[in-house]
Amino acid sequence: MIQVRELTKLYGKKQVVENVSVDIQRGQITSFIGPNGAGNPRFFQWSAGYWMQIQEKC
Repeated sequence: MIQVRELTKLYGKKQVVENVSVDIQRGQITSFIGPNGAGNPRFFQWSAGYWMQIQEKC
């Protein structure tokens, strides 16, 4: 399972994502749909980066 809680991201002082939470269950097919340039792949990059930071603390 993948859980993301209250993901917030800033570029400089500009907030581009605010408090996004998502639960993806094992075997669940999930997609993010939006126009080009909306940042859909970026969400997964941020989520993966966040996960790596948590793992390093353990």
